[in-house]
Amino acid sequence: MKRMLFVLVACALLATPALAVPSLGGWERGDPGSTYQRWDFSTPADPAIPETRDNRYGMPMADIVQSWGYMDEYMGRGGVWVGDPLVIDLYIPNQPVPNTYKEIWLEIGYCGTLLGITVEPYPGGVVVPLTVTTPFHSPPWRTSIYGWRVYPNPLEEKITITAIGTGGFVDYVAVDTICIPAPGAVLLGSIGVGLVGWLRRRRSL
Repeated sequence: MKRMLFVLVACALLATPALAVPSLGGWERGDPGSTYQRWDFSTPADPAIPETRDNRYGMPMADIVQSWGYMDEYMGRGGVWVGDPLVIDLYIPNQPVPNTYKEIWLEIGYCGTLLGITVEPYPGGVVVPLTVTTPFHSPPWRTSIYGWRVYPNPLEEKITITAIGTGGFVDYVAVDTICIPAPGAVLLGSIGVGLVGWLRRRRSL
């Protein structure tokens, strides 16, 4: 897919650092069953793989479905997709186990207007929105955080980002996820780990 290259005079704005995972469940990045992927769009590759990735279940991808093109630099940010509308589909592989639910947190740096961000689980599931916050605003750039839970956790989900306005500009997208097992499975797992430890101690006596 051909993309036009825009070159604009950049203003001096610092890039926004990634925020912490605002989980309602108390989990952290790197916990069992969690994934992390961040697209900084350092090149105009389409589809794009994340520059930062911790996902043992497969390769996440970003498909630029609709855009005006890619900018090497815009308003102090490097690597920006622009369009009106700008539509980006993210594909996030999951833990291939039917856990109770999956929690998803998406952080996005953009300017313009986010028309909406939707989650489509595959092969199906119930999507429950958690929250939307905009903790950082340095005009014209904003950082927003979206959260969802999917019951049960799917094999994969497609996250569609649609931006409009006087052009939608997306600088980066970061996604944290975790698959949460049923409480009984967690209890059985804890018992199993404890039993293994007890047997090892017995053998060492």
